[in-house]
Amino acid sequence: MNRNQPGGITGRLAHVLVNYSTKVRPGDLVVIQCDPVALPMVEALTEAVLEAGGHPHWHARSDAVEEIIAERGNADQLSFISPLDAHMMETADVRI
Repeated sequence: MNRNQPGGITGRLAHVLVNYSTKVRPGDLVVIQCDPVALPMVEALTEAVLEAGGHPHWHARSDAVEEIIAERGNADQLSFISPLDAHMMETADVRI
């Protein structure tokens, strides 16, 4: 059994996250934010969001990249808030 199928563990978890935990509704902008290593979950969440009528958007994040910034960034870089991230936070209806 493919783990991304609705009956698989990933598909079932995605269904719970989308339909019960976050209650995605038709028209909702849903930001799926996670590391690329979790791509199978991103795919399952994307399918579940589409089935719920939402608009999925995957925003890749990386712990390794965040560590590099924390270790090598100067004070200005560490306090910088990306206007793209700020806009996403302000406009997303649901974040997973």
